[in-house]
Amino acid sequence: MYPQPLGDAELSPAVVATPLSQLNLPPHIDLEYVASVKGTLDVPHRLVSNQAETSGAVRWVDSDGVNVGTKVRVRTFTYNAENNSYEFIRDGESTPALIWTPIDRPADSSTRSPAGPPVLPTDPGNAVTPFVPELDAYPAVDRDDPDDYILISPIDSGLPNTYLLFKDPRSIPGVASGYGEAVNGVWLGDKTRAEGASIPAHIADQLRGRRFGNFDSLRKATWIAVANDPELGRR
Repeated sequence: MYPQPLGDAELSPAVVATPLSQLNLPPHIDLEYVASVKGTLDVPHRLVSNQAETSGAVRWVDSDGVNVGTKVRVRTFTYNAENNSYEFIRDGESTPALIWTPIDRPADSSTRSPAGPPVLPTDPGNAVTPFVPELDAYPAVDRDDPDDYILISPIDSGLPNTYLLFKDPRSIPGVASGYGEAVNGVWLGDKTRAEGASIPAHIADQLRGRRFGNFDSLRKATWIAVANDPELGRR
């Protein structure tokens, strides 16, 4: 769950997880059913990356439906019988983002957990009506919204249901590296408008080894260095 090998206390986690109870959801929602139909739930607040921090911190914000959307996707692990592991694959991806391997092979090796909604007990006094939330199957998620999920753990796994935030790699702090390329002739011309341009080698020399809070900070520093370079200004 970290972008680099472990052992560095300054590393910022690529995934932030917190108990689902932090969202204060109504107690009677059938989360397993919502996950089985790939639905969403309206939540009162969500985690977002704090772009102003250099530590890659996150913070809670109110989901007002204007600045921050209210709907969070509800998903579950799927069982991989070949590897005896439970995997969570994010929407639109084909490789697991999270893998959990139980000590014992589960008796039910279905790829869904559970296969259907649980059977409600018989109540001789009053009719029992399950709460069914409004669902959006395969909802469109705005790219500016937090990349978050409510993840339902396998039954009898001992794992709690969790609220997860996957942080945009561009928001994670890091140290600039790379050497750029020497500039011969025009640096920003018609060709580079379509294909992009490499960072000039002497600009890369100024940035290499510096720590930035996010990619936007690196991009800003790059253009400041370019603007202060008289040679590039003539090209």
